[in-house]
Amino acid sequence: MGERTIPENRRILIVDDNPAIREDFRKILATASSSSGDLAAAEEALFGDEASDSPVSADYDLSFASQGQDALEIVKKATVEQEPIALAFVDVRMPPGWDGIETTQHLWETAPDLQVVICTAYSDYSWDEMVTKFGQSDRLVILKKPFDNVEVLQLASALTEKWRLQQEARLRLDQLEDIINARTGELKKSLQVLQQNVDNYKRTEQRLRRSEERFKLIAENAADLIIVMSVNGKPKYFSPSVIQTLGRSLDKAQSESVFDWFHPDDTKSATASISASINKEECQLLELRLQHKNGTWRHLEARVCAIREKTDNEPHLVIVARDLSERKEMESQTAFLTKKLLEARESGQPDDLVSRLQSPLQSLSDRIRFVKETVNRITPLLKEQQELVDSVMTEGSNVEAVAKSLSDSNPTEIAAGLPKAITESLENVEQISRMIEDLGKES
Repeated sequence: MGERTIPENRRILIVDDNPAIREDFRKILATASSSSGDLAAAEEALFGDEASDSPVSADYDLSFASQGQDALEIVKKATVEQEPIALAFVDVRMPPGWDGIETTQHLWETAPDLQVVICTAYSDYSWDEMVTKFGQSDRLVILKKPFDNVEVLQLASALTEKWRLQQEARLRLDQLEDIINARTGELKKSLQVLQQNVDNYKRTEQRLRRSEERFKLIAENAADLIIVMSVNGKPKYFSPSVIQTLGRSLDKAQSESVFDWFHPDDTKSATASISASINKEECQLLELRLQHKNGTWRHLEARVCAIREKTDNEPHLVIVARDLSERKEMESQTAFLTKKLLEARESGQPDDLVSRLQSPLQSLSDRIRFVKETVNRITPLLKEQQELVDSVMTEGSNVEAVAKSLSDSNPTEIAAGLPKAITESLENVEQISRMIEDLGKES
């Protein structure tokens, strides 16, 4: 903001009903040569020989009025034209109109900053009376008649400069207020931005909380195993399915390493996949066996990812795995069954075997079909389980196809009853296996 200054204001109003007095003021204030000499003499008397040698300008702009009403009109006009009068010399007695006190009151109503010198030779008003009418005012000075030229010059110089300084102080105050308003506006904008950031943070926090709740819901209800651990195998988080599948809980596994649960034959390949996920920063797929707490082995299909957070020097390993143990068991039983069927075909006695296997095979197929339909209806949280059922269903269909290929005629379909559970499918597989084993013993 550029610095602005108030220029000098040498406009003076003389209000006196006596033309001779008005002329005296004109001579004192508007005659440059005499005014400069008188003021220089006054400076020498006050300050000695060190007073400034530069001449004093006496270019006052004078206006004259013989009555208070005329003076008010002059002041109003000057105010409207934005050429305000800085100082007024007002005579205290001006019949038949307003006296000097009343005139001053009217002038201040129009020009509150006007400096006024009351000129009086009488004791018309005491100082107390003037204070009663005007109050304590720094805009009022009393000049006793007869007055000295130097007094008039000093008053004119000092009071016009006082008027200018008052205007400049007001200007500085306005400028300061503008600066404060501007800074306040900037502060309000900053506070608005801060408030928006706080609101965004709260919304982000809420979304994060909801996301965490959804993750918790998925993790705690998913059939898949979710394991979060450090790069050295120390467990950080187990989903509930880890307890169900491996019989291990997080609080009791703190002193163990997940790597110790790996099957010895799978350790090398699993370690290589985990190293690749860390070094390449890409998720890796692998199959491995993890040891149940009871010592048995569970076949798992896993996806391992290295997650690196900004505040951590080392990444965390996240393993999402699906238990393939039942599927592996079915694959083994199916392979065994196929082998026995082929052996029976080679022996020339397939019809008897088919008739004995047809009922449990049909029951197994119906139950597997029920499992598939059920899985198709569960929520997206468990949609990945479809793969397992599809695999089982496909393998079941292959078994039925082998059985049908051994028979010269198409057997009638047996009406399917309502399946009770997946476990019944496993029971059918075991039943078929026992039947085939019995056949093997008979042969």
